[in-house]
Amino acid sequence: MPFYVIGAPAKPYPQSIIDSVTSAVGSVNGIAEAHMPQWFQEGLTQGSEQVLVVVLGKGWTKEQVAPPLIEAMEQALPDGPNILVIPLTGRDGALSTVRETGMQIFNAPGVEPEPKPWWKFW
Repeated sequence: MPFYVIGAPAKPYPQSIIDSVTSAVGSVNGIAEAHMPQWFQEGLTQGSEQVLVVVLGKGWTKEQVAPPLIEAMEQALPDGPNILVIPLTGRDGALSTVRETGMQIFNAPGVEPEPKPWWKFW
């Protein structure tokens, strides 16, 4: 299990970047939520950086969502920054920590994430 640290960014991206990312995320089917927390994970990030966490809708896979999301992000931010995208499902333990950061930028009406099993406490 990887070690990671997630929190609210000390120096978040400017609102214009957040708005562009939100627009890109909103144009892609299969995304239930999106958040932009600060994230550090050994072997994944160079250091602590602000990332885009997309929560996949129930029945959607990262293979279905990633290509149109990458294209939308490249169109929305042609000059950068290059933002790392981390896909999660409703079953991922990191999701509650991501939500606690208060950095949610998108919530799709009518699209629900995969529910966590009732017996899973973490």
